Amino acid sequence: MKTHPINTIVFDLGGVLINLNVPRCVGNFKRLMGEENVRNVLGIDDEGEGVAAVSAATRQLMHDYEHGNISTEDFLNAVQQYCHAGTTLEDIRQAWMSMLDELPQERLDHIADLRKAGYKTYLLSNSNHMHWDPIFEQYRLDRYFDGIYASHHLHMAKPTKEIFEYVANDAKIDSAHTVYVDDLDKNRAAAEKYLGWQTCASVEELKMIETLSHFAIDNEVADPQPLKIGFINESYIVRAKHAGERSYFLQRINHHIFQNVEGLQQNIKKVTDHIRHKLEAAGEKDIERQVLELVPTRDGRLYYQTPDGNYWRVYVLIENATSQEKVTPKSAELTGEAFGRFQCQLADLPFDELCESIPNFHNIEFRLQQLDEALEADAAGRKATCQDIIDAINVRREQMCLAERLFREGKLPKHINHCDTKVNNILFDEAGRPICIVDLDTVMPGYVLSDFGDFMRTAANTGQEDDPILDNIRVDLEIFEAYTRGYLKQATFLTETEKELLPYGCRLLSYMQTVRFFTDWLNGDTYYKIQYPEHNLVRTRAQLRLLEEQEKVENEMQAIIRKLA
Repeated sequence: MKTHPINTIVFDLGGVLINLNVPRCVGNFKRLMGEENVRNVLGIDDEGEGVAAVSAATRQLMHDYEHGNISTEDFLNAVQQYCHAGTTLEDIRQAWMSMLDELPQERLDHIADLRKAGYKTYLLSNSNHMHWDPIFEQYRLDRYFDGIYASHHLHMAKPTKEIFEYVANDAKIDSAHTVYVDDLDKNRAAAEKYLGWQTCASVEELKMIETLSHFAIDNEVADPQPLKIGFINESYIVRAKHAGERSYFLQRINHHIFQNVEGLQQNIKKVTDHIRHKLEAAGEKDIERQVLELVPTRDGRLYYQTPDGNYWRVYVLIENATSQEKVTPKSAELTGEAFGRFQCQLADLPFDELCESIPNFHNIEFRLQQLDEALEADAAGRKATCQDIIDAINVRREQMCLAERLFREGKLPKHINHCDTKVNNILFDEAGRPICIVDLDTVMPGYVLSDFGDFMRTAANTGQEDDPILDNIRVDLEIFEAYTRGYLKQATFLTETEKELLPYGCRLLSYMQTVRFFTDWLNGDTYYKIQYPEHNLVRTRAQLRLLEEQEKVENEMQAIIRKLA
């Protein structure tokens, strides 16, 4: 696939825009004429594929009707000769029309969006009067295309060279910047052979081609392959066609969560540029494997907004790298080193140069305000059964707002944080060494306590985040010590106050997540995805238990930090 700019899109109709139900049509004709005649007269099988062994007369009948050389009445009369006695022309008409299914309005809306964005759009279809007239009348196709070409009007059909050349000449199409969308291999092959058009098989594939065409990707790449990673953004791998050339990581940004896409992308650019300059100054090798690189659009932007309103970005793919899910003491120490190094590299980048990609993301005062509003509204009528949780949250309110108070007093600094410090947000090389921090959407100003505590909330928890068996939940001090050892080895910028408050950071993030899960429970489960009705309540109690366990071992955590610091 080439990613050069495109300005023209030519669409097939059946199987691309309007859905076809060929098996239903074939089934209806079997009842009218029997299976043998369906194959021999109509020349199609159950899936709508052409049958080779058909008579010349059959080929001529279908050819003449598709080319507009005979009328619908002539076609119906010819088919009736092969039907069971008593079959009417209307029976045949209804069977023929049963091939057509719905034409989703979203596909037409997408074409309308493409035209608004400046693309020329054309329709090129092998069709016939019986199918064409009701489709055209119902959907008013002329509103969506700059030109419409149908085989039965032109008296020529795909995949012949003449119809493609006719359309290209009549519409004055610039073949070098055209994409043709057709579900049939033979038609796409003809368009590529005769005109050099880029082709694809569906509107979904077209969206990928259209998106990638806007990015400064100069090498030839394969079709994007979806990746099932994460829950927020939609991700794809775009492999280079030729060895030794760059591959890419394509991602749709969830702009419902990250509403300031410009600010988000500027954050990532500033952070990755800053780290790259640090690595260059240190004389590091293989810098391209140690920091992400955004690929700009052809007009220099850091993202592309598609005609349908979605936002996309592209990174250069870091090859031969893997992520990990399981945390061991060894991987915890390596992870601590990686995030400590990441924060240290950014320690001299003023935090106020970055925006909050999710405003108030780790602001506990804001989260408590959200909780108070949920308690006041009690939208789902659940408050009365949860007084123990409310009491547990309220008794800790003042101490848990300590970080915000210290910041206002000038005693606790803000830095640039990752804000999602999980082991799977690090890429490891073939030898198992961390090489690059990824998933930078939540990189924004905050307290180092948040990053430290967020890792411990998940990795140093012997239970699950949503563990229904609370006795499973304890603090894994071995993981805690291993991560802390690696982290303090690299985070040389920390103040004494920050070091002293690291155990508090663990409690703060567990408390904050307790508040967030509980707020969503009270609101009727409107934010987090749930797997069963009481999922958010189970999550709340699990996080509260973790907080209680962290309180029990706070002195031990403090002793570990003092020893390692």
